[in-house]
Amino acid sequence: MTDGLTYGDLGAYTMRHEISVTGPLREYCLRDARHTPDPTKWTTEIGWPVVRAEHHQTDSD
Repeated sequence: MTDGLTYGDLGAYTMRHEISVTGPLREYCLRDARHTPDPTKWTTEIGWPVVRAEHHQTDSD
């Protein structure tokens, strides 16, 4: 499980860059207490709904 600071930082980033959209957040525990007792080795992947950014090529690209 991730801490509230992680979600706060990610939420602030998506709002600041105006890429956040309404939708469910998802958490996938890739490595947790079932795999290792060492919490520094636990890994969680967060799925945060964002707008898909389209890259438009310009002459300067």
